[in-house]
Amino acid sequence: MPYQIATLYQIERPKTAAEIRLADEHAARVAAAVADLVRPLTRAGRRWRARQDRLATDYRVQASCRRDMMSTTMEVR
Repeated sequence: MPYQIATLYQIERPKTAAEIRLADEHAARVAAAVADLVRPLTRAGRRWRARQDRLATDYRVQASCRRDMMSTTMEVR
C-alpha cells in the first residue's frame, strides 16, 4: 500500500526537539481533558464508597450489640 510508506517514514525519522516538545504538550493537554471528564465520576464514586462503608460499619456495630445482649441475657438465666 503506497500510503504506508509515508506513515513509516514519519514514525521512524528522527524528531527535532521542538517536535518532541510539541508532542509532549499535546499529550499533556489530552491527559488534562480526560482528567476533567473523569473527575466528577471519581468524586461520586468516593461519596458512594464512603456511604457504603458507613452502612457496613453501622451494621457491624448493631450486630455486635445484639450478640452482647444475647450473651448477657443467657448469663442471667
